[in-house]
Amino acid sequence: MASASPSPSFTITPLIPPQYPSAFTLADTCFAALDTLLFTSYPPSPTSIKTRTQSRIRRLSQQNPPPRMFKALDTETRQIIRIAHWTIHESDEEIVGASVPEMSRDAGREFYTMVNENKREVLRVDVPVRGVYGRKDVDIVKMCARVELETVFVHPGYRRRGVVSALLEWGIARAERLGLPVYLEATEEETPLYERRGFAVVTEVRFDAAEFGGQGWCEYTACSSLECV
Repeated sequence: MASASPSPSFTITPLIPPQYPSAFTLADTCFAALDTLLFTSYPPSPTSIKTRTQSRIRRLSQQNPPPRMFKALDTETRQIIRIAHWTIHESDEEIVGASVPEMSRDAGREFYTMVNENKREVLRVDVPVRGVYGRKDVDIVKMCARVELETVFVHPGYRRRGVVSALLEWGIARAERLGLPVYLEATEEETPLYERRGFAVVTEVRFDAAEFGGQGWCEYTACSSLECV
């Protein structure tokens, strides 16, 4: 009987800005199944991919609190195989309720609105209040302090090899030190991994692209290590 191939070894180090484009190329590979639900044609053009990458980098540079980005690197090939994007909200966060040509505006708007509203409902610590943002009268929601895994993705050829668990360690350790919950969102396929690590599913949402002229659906779950207090 042939022996199983050994899992590749990897190292985890901070992801630095010059490596962001490579990271987003990996993200596009990992999220292709979701993007096919949200785009009118896939893959998008090289110009649209460049525009999307520039927009992502700009958002990261403006993010407050600043992101903590980590990469897992295959020690033999030096290939980036996994990215984890963490943020630490050490106090309650107040937020205001609230492209590229190939993205379906209706589908994209519906999907991201659904995910964001679900997140606000899970994490809010009081009822929304009316306030002024810029010159507009808007709802302001206060979300609980937390350590949040904004996104994590792995190269398809390196799944189920312990890379995700290794990248989780930093955020879990930081949350324990600060006495804060860990919050993350996951696909239906990824959820069992987080449940094995002690996370509890707190809510689920389902997006059906057929309602917007597309095909397929996806299910997202919100998971937390403990309740927001």
